[in-house]
Amino acid sequence: FFMLNGFYNTKERISTKSCEKVTLKQTFQAVRKNKPLFFILAAFFMNVFFNLVNGLYIFFFTYNMGDAGLVSLIGTITLVSAIA
Repeated sequence: FFMLNGFYNTKERISTKSCEKVTLKQTFQAVRKNKPLFFILAAFFMNVFFNLVNGLYIFFFTYNMGDAGLVSLIGTITLVSAIA
């Protein structure tokens, strides 16, 4: 009850200052100049790609090959080849 009262009776009072707009070109220039940020973004997108490929593995082996157990076999082969 008290949380609902606080939710309905609380008002946010913020005065915002006008900010300068950052263009996409400026963003790419900042990433290009900032090496640690570049490596963090590269690792992030590599992780996104890796998860996408793993999801496609699961879909492919479950619905096209008919055996979801092959996912672990291919994952093991991929891991061994990546380490070697």
